[in-house]
Amino acid sequence: MSISKSDNCPVSESCSGGDKFLLTLTYNNTTDFIPIKKIINVSFLMSGSKTITIDDEQYTFKIYGSITNPNKSKIEVKGPSGIVLTKELSEILNVFSNFGYKAVLNKEYRIVYGRKIFCDNENCKFLKGKKVFIFQYPVNQNSDYFGIDETLYNRKEFYFESIGKNYTFKLLNGILTISKN
Repeated sequence: MSISKSDNCPVSESCSGGDKFLLTLTYNNTTDFIPIKKIINVSFLMSGSKTITIDDEQYTFKIYGSITNPNKSKIEVKGPSGIVLTKELSEILNVFSNFGYKAVLNKEYRIVYGRKIFCDNENCKFLKGKKVFIFQYPVNQNSDYFGIDETLYNRKEFYFESIGKNYTFKLLNGILTISKN
């Protein structure tokens, strides 16, 4: 289980960045993508869940969101025998960040390299193209995150305004170089 971000809007033609985040489940050579906005529960304003069948057993996924502290949001998975998993978002991201590279620039970030995801009416799939994902760590409500599409940025130098012009990024054939000017 991990958290991913789609390159496009999973449900409609236009959406905010938050609509693109997916709970990604990989099991038995299968990957299911669940739009987080569909399973998030925040007070009485938003309520949702998604049930997935794994090995002929049904599991229901929910996220109990905390607006004031996203790290305290909880992912809950309920199976035939009751609750199988309850983890705070920060715990999931900590596991995720262990696979990434730690970079301390103007703040601490984690850098992860992986495949692009494309969704068509909530049917999502991995594409052949690669993407670099950089997120501020630890994650909080105002954390910055950046997605760098390999096909759009390959061989180009660029910077991110919120990180600062004194850090230049260059992606060349799958290798990300960060230089301090």
